[in-house]
Amino acid sequence: MDVTIEKALNELRAGNNRFVSGETTHPHTDKETLRTSIGGQHPFAFILSCSDSRVPVDLIFDRGVGDLFVVKVAGNVFGDDEIGSAEYAVEYLETPLLVVMGHNDCGMVKAVYEHGVLQGFLNAISKKIVPAVEAARTSEAAGNELGKPLFNAVDRAARINVWNAVEDALRISPVIRSRVKAGLCQLVGAFYWINTGEIDWMGQHPKQGEILGTQQFF
Repeated sequence: MDVTIEKALNELRAGNNRFVSGETTHPHTDKETLRTSIGGQHPFAFILSCSDSRVPVDLIFDRGVGDLFVVKVAGNVFGDDEIGSAEYAVEYLETPLLVVMGHNDCGMVKAVYEHGVLQGFLNAISKKIVPAVEAARTSEAAGNELGKPLFNAVDRAARINVWNAVEDALRISPVIRSRVKAGLCQLVGAFYWINTGEIDWMGQHPKQGEILGTQQFF
């Protein structure tokens, strides 16, 4: 699907609306799509999501084979592998839209909120979530701009964690950074409510212009 940034976002919005209303169409799931997919892929959106089993990305956007390039990792954080996957999507597949999607009641964020930096192979992931947890502990901004019910502390941390991941991608990856700056792709945040199926679209990072105007990389 060859689409613009705006159309890609509209496709995701429309798909989620169908999912929430129970009117899913399950596009691109037929045998003909499977047969022709061997010719290559042109996903219109890259989505970094939490690995939580209650966040079935393709289903909640009502999309099928070849539509979405999905990477799932506990806590929806950008490590080297996730950044590399996003770079592949935008540079080699020319995917116009990148989405970092967190969700409420996130088990990984809750674990870090309750226990701090975790051990073993969870160490690297948990260290990326700690700043969001610390910010949530001290923040008084428990609501959001969409007038939803007040976030609890863990959900507030999960939302901040989305912004931190978006910022990481813009600062760490010169590939993503340059393509966003050139208007060839866009990177946005989203927050999924697992109890309703709805998505709050957070939009671009509030400091995206400032981030793109700097030369420092982490």
